[in-house]
Amino acid sequence: MTKGKDHKSHYRVAIVLAALSLLSAFIFNEINLKHLQKDHVPLRENETIITADDYTYISPAQNLLTTGEFKENFPGNGAFLIRSPGYSSIYAFFGLFLDFKNTLFAVKILQLVLFALAIYCMYFIALYFLLNQTWALIVTGFYGFSGIGFGFIYYTLTEGITPALIIIFTFILLQAKKLSQ
Repeated sequence: MTKGKDHKSHYRVAIVLAALSLLSAFIFNEINLKHLQKDHVPLRENETIITADDYTYISPAQNLLTTGEFKENFPGNGAFLIRSPGYSSIYAFFGLFLDFKNTLFAVKILQLVLFALAIYCMYFIALYFLLNQTWALIVTGFYGFSGIGFGFIYYTLTEGITPALIIIFTFILLQAKKLSQ
């Protein structure tokens, strides 16, 4: 990556890509929610899309908030081990301060923000590896606008945050590599 005026230009491009990707993800997912509502598909508080797996992420957090036990809603020790506590902990954190519907909303907003941050980071990752601003813009734009990067943002699943976390972590690793050179 270059220094000076070019470097500031890269920051602006990354911010614009992130903002437009965030807007795209929000609009696409809101339209999708409206169509699902119109088709009478069950949604969780009209905030998130229900899947077969998401109860295993939400129930342990709800149980932690109401009973003090981080476990699923079935008997036996297996109820404590159905999923790792990472994603549920995010839900539980917001649940400390908000009611159920607003907790779902907060998780959804967090997932949107993580996606936008990931797009910002992805531009610099692409620039680092491709060594070409045009290709970095194309690759990042495709990921940010095509839907492959934000298809799970309105779900309460790890798939809503994992891609963003991996991209952000990769960016941090590249920054550490640059600093160590």
